[in-house]
Amino acid sequence: STLFLDNAKASAAPWGIADLNFYRQHDCSGSPMRFAQVAITGYQGIYVPSRAVDGNVNTAWMSSCTSCSAGAASVGVVGVCRPEEVRCVKIRQCTAGLGDNGCPLTASRMSSVRLLVRGKRTFTWRMMQGQTVITDIKLKEELLAVPGRRRQAVMSVFVDMSAET
Repeated sequence: STLFLDNAKASAAPWGIADLNFYRQHDCSGSPMRFAQVAITGYQGIYVPSRAVDGNVNTAWMSSCTSCSAGAASVGVVGVCRPEEVRCVKIRQCTAGLGDNGCPLTASRMSSVRLLVRGKRTFTWRMMQGQTVITDIKLKEELLAVPGRRRQAVMSVFVDMSAET
């Protein structure tokens, strides 16, 4: 069984992810869900898919599309037991021009991403902080809650205040 994220809106730059994990807890607590292997639509150079889910925030995956139409870039995991139990996604995206977290300078953020569970579009987060000239360089992790039967979807942004500005 599979869990994937894809870009819900078109982008003028490749998508980059330094860290991605799926959780059963609505607040992304506990251990990430286990999986057998990583799967993607493509990658560029040394920015291979395993770098997005290796637990190391200093490595990154970058999509193969340089101008990505909606749904053209995806990254996810295969071999997940009970993927329908995912309740939170923790993602650390790259910021174009910053080169942080092992990201290439050209890799960008997506402002809207979709969750696909077993290949079916399950939920779309439409209000993420996308790549703009005013993107907060301190933005590190985003926790994306997945709605369940009685839950509403939310997004939390965590800022690393230890970064020098």
